[in-house]
Amino acid sequence: MAFSVEEIQELGLGQLTSAELAEAFEAFNGFAFLLGRDWLESFFRGMQSARFVRSIIVLWRDWRAISRLPKTKRLLDRWRVGLNEGGVATEVRVFARVLRTGAEIELFPAANNHVQDCRFRTGPSSPWIYVEASARGLSQVLEYSSQVLQRVAAAAADAQPGMHGKVAILRTPSPEEVDRIVAWLRGYPTTGNRLEGLAEFYTDMIESPSSPDDFLEQRVPRPALNCAHIASLDSFKKKGTARLAITDAGADNTLKAEAAQLPDDEVGVVVLDVSRVVGGHQEWAPLIQRRFQPSLHTRVSAVVLMQSSLTANGPAVTGRVLLNAYAKRPIPMDVFPVLESLIR
Repeated sequence: MAFSVEEIQELGLGQLTSAELAEAFEAFNGFAFLLGRDWLESFFRGMQSARFVRSIIVLWRDWRAISRLPKTKRLLDRWRVGLNEGGVATEVRVFARVLRTGAEIELFPAANNHVQDCRFRTGPSSPWIYVEASARGLSQVLEYSSQVLQRVAAAAADAQPGMHGKVAILRTPSPEEVDRIVAWLRGYPTTGNRLEGLAEFYTDMIESPSSPDDFLEQRVPRPALNCAHIASLDSFKKKGTARLAITDAGADNTLKAEAAQLPDDEVGVVVLDVSRVVGGHQEWAPLIQRRFQPSLHTRVSAVVLMQSSLTANGPAVTGRVLLNAYAKRPIPMDVFPVLESLIR
């Protein structure tokens, strides 16, 4: 069932220009034809926002730019899971931006018994640049961290009834260590208690907001993830918050997940979408740069940190291009503008 102009205008809160409305009509019904109306509706989840509508317009432009390339059906097959699932939207954005620079691009090439996301070159005599461009490796770190935080925050809410229980997780715990943290919280620790080098517990007023002076902000450095758990039993409230830093180990695991797909003897680039990470590219840049060492990640010639945010005019992309001085194959100078285009 197609979207009507009236439906799209309502989703955009009546804030779309006539030109935007016409383009949104094409975008919404184009995606609905390819992936189903439910696919788009699940992105909005009942919310109305001109920003959301404009983001669909931009994504449709990117899709149209690459849609005639061979092998795009592979993208659609994975994209059906959800608009922001599996890193496909990031790949579409990257592929379209590379194509717009005039570079020659090939999707899903195979090299060294692995399939890369794409490869491109700036001219017929230029070397191919192999790219892993997605949020998938980062998602593995985020998914595990989120599971840890949800369990710990729920346990923190029960640790001191009537108070806001806050837990600083001092390093990424193993599944067994998470069990130990939860068991420790069920023992009703008092504020200031510490579980070895794993976690610290602190209590605050039940309605206490987060602030730069907050205990968790002081004890767990950025970039970090937070999770809050709030429950009510009749008129009695319970609240718990947990915070966990994304460490060098998390950055290393992310790089490993993507770099493993790159060929050993070619120029390789990893694009990481850090839009969902607290601190974004500014705080991830030093984590990644510390992983560039003579004996680590030498097949990675560069890492592009891409961060997308919704503005009144649609999605805006910023980021950083990080060159690896220890790479086996350095980035050719004529390739750098292509990488810059990914974050402009």
